[in-house]
Amino acid sequence: MLLTERYALTNKLNNRHPAEKGCLTILCMAACLLALSPLVPLLVLAIMTSVTVLAGRIPMRVFFGLLIIPVSFLICGLFTMAFSINPSPACLFEFTLAGFKIGVTPAGMDMAAQTFCRSAGAVSCLCFFILTTPVTQVFSLLDRVPFPSLLLEVMILVYGSIMVLLDTAGKMVLSQSSRLGYSSAQASYRSLSWLVAKLFVHSLRRSREMYLGLASRGYEDRIRVVQPGKELSPLYLALAAASGSFLIYLALRTGGLSS
Repeated sequence: MLLTERYALTNKLNNRHPAEKGCLTILCMAACLLALSPLVPLLVLAIMTSVTVLAGRIPMRVFFGLLIIPVSFLICGLFTMAFSINPSPACLFEFTLAGFKIGVTPAGMDMAAQTFCRSAGAVSCLCFFILTTPVTQVFSLLDRVPFPSLLLEVMILVYGSIMVLLDTAGKMVLSQSSRLGYSSAQASYRSLSWLVAKLFVHSLRRSREMYLGLASRGYEDRIRVVQPGKELSPLYLALAAASGSFLIYLALRTGGLSS
């Protein structure tokens, strides 16, 4: 089981209906994407951190450990926004590289900071939803809303196959390690090649068994999703909708970094 799925099944917000958390997540993400200043995205980041850590009782290191993965890729892309070739005379600093003048302008810094805040706030919403909502509840929520059934079935089958492959790969690596399969570089390459080959054969066999299992259970072009026995609270749903709507209103009312 993945670490994120373990926390999603054991956190204190697991007893809440997925629609309540999904409503808050979507509206807060919309507020971050519509924001013209870093105020709202940073506010969303603070809210998502507080709800996940304080209400969900999820360790802060887990939340920020999950958040830092996409943010690290984002930081690498921010340099292309901050730096520009042949900058204007009002640039903050510049240098020459291979005959080209490269510098940082206030407009580039404005765009980079704005993009970073908006992206970090939106990613924090996804981290909150991932760490507090099990995948099975996400499938049940998508089954209730107007979501393409074919795409939902593909998601269910792919998720199940990935979980089986990860579990099988873990057992294979443990078995190889117990036989000193990774004791040297040459042995590691050989064990890794065997692992990939066995996983490929195993995935083909599992896909065939999955099809036969569905056919033997009367599959009729639709996979029935078990609905969770969680009652939807109109109060919490209204609170999530009101909070997200207020953030969207605040995002539309605030100006840019330069204002």
